[in-house]
Amino acid sequence: MSRPKSNAKPVNLIIAHEERLIPISAAVKLFPVVGGKSKSLVSIYRYIARGCGGIVLESLVDGGRIYVSRPAVKRFLAAIATARAGRYATSREEKPVAMQANSSKPTSKPSTKSRKS
Repeated sequence: MSRPKSNAKPVNLIIAHEERLIPISAAVKLFPVVGGKSKSLVSIYRYIARGCGGIVLESLVDGGRIYVSRPAVKRFLAAIATARAGRYATSREEKPVAMQANSSKPTSKPSTKSRKS
């Protein structure tokens, strides 16, 4: 019986002998701090398992422990930034048209109900 082909996209894999592996508990420190809060360990697990916007954090499991590398985190963050920059660039081009269409509409409705005293 042949194995079904996967539709998964090829992924850059961590090359264990070329990249220094770090446990994901230490990888939390490699992510930027947003709003005074660092990324949680659960977020790192999610980036490995499901990804973010279709981009998955490369990881390696050895002896039941999950490892990532600094270059893998850098590639992950760069890929997310590139994907978001492309999405925002497209939305910026479309936004003025949407704003022009909405600018003719009043921002709030005047109240038609009268108050009874």
